[in-house]
Amino acid sequence: MTKTGSDAASTNQAPGGAGPSPPGDSSVHRDLTLTTPNIKGQDVKALQRAVNARARELPFTDAQLTTDGEFGSHSLNACGRVAFALGLSDADCSVLSGGNLVQLTQQLIRNPERLSEAQRQRAKTREPELKRRHEAQKVGARAAVRWARSKIGVHEDPSGSNWGPPIEEWITFTGYGGPVFWCGCFVAFAVVKNGNADVPQRIRLGFDEYINDDAHGGRNGFQRAVSVDEARPGDIATFSFHHIGLVVGRTRNGLIHTIDGNTSASDGSSNNGGEVAEHKRPVSLVTCVGRLHY
Repeated sequence: MTKTGSDAASTNQAPGGAGPSPPGDSSVHRDLTLTTPNIKGQDVKALQRAVNARARELPFTDAQLTTDGEFGSHSLNACGRVAFALGLSDADCSVLSGGNLVQLTQQLIRNPERLSEAQRQRAKTREPELKRRHEAQKVGARAAVRWARSKIGVHEDPSGSNWGPPIEEWITFTGYGGPVFWCGCFVAFAVVKNGNADVPQRIRLGFDEYINDDAHGGRNGFQRAVSVDEARPGDIATFSFHHIGLVVGRTRNGLIHTIDGNTSASDGSSNNGGEVAEHKRPVSLVTCVGRLHY
């Protein structure tokens, strides 16, 4: 009989569980943990397929993975969202958030028919919370985009100062005391002040490399990094020319759609143009797309 319940974390520690995967072995045969380099294997690929299937089946569950067979932070975070929606216990979900995906949890994600009655009942009681989070995400993202769109055409005053109303308000809100390159400050004001995104250290939204680290690590208000093809309104995009923009539309025809601060609407500087403008840029210029908790 397969054991189910809230004690997965304490009962499924396989000896050598984090070791190398036997070639081609897609069965559940080891715990999966975040390591450098990432754990790889057919078992990870099978798990990723199962996560995508569960996310399609479960209400209000946002999870979509590339089935590349690598167990990184994206896979861990998606497993956590699916595990919560499936009704796994708070203790099991806590083990997951700590970076360890035990074998029993993998089995339940792959085979939800094995869920216990207690887990099924817990899943039902969590549906209102999942719906609330889902709706808050949509409302917050829409509010951030609506505000950003209302600011298109705003310029620095005087030109080249990285200052002046209302830009100085965006800069000081983000945590800076004086003129700075303000593309991230514009985005911070959009998503935190107007979208009510839960970002504890908003000053980190002012620097693209911090955003990249936080999105990939699921920290500082970010759920996770997503592929550029998955970008949707309310996400934050960073670019290879050290620039930050707010995603305002779906990626289409190889172009990502953003509204940016401190850019140019025409032929000026892309990352210090002193203006709020709307852009559709090639996806090849994107470094990272981060999805926030609104």
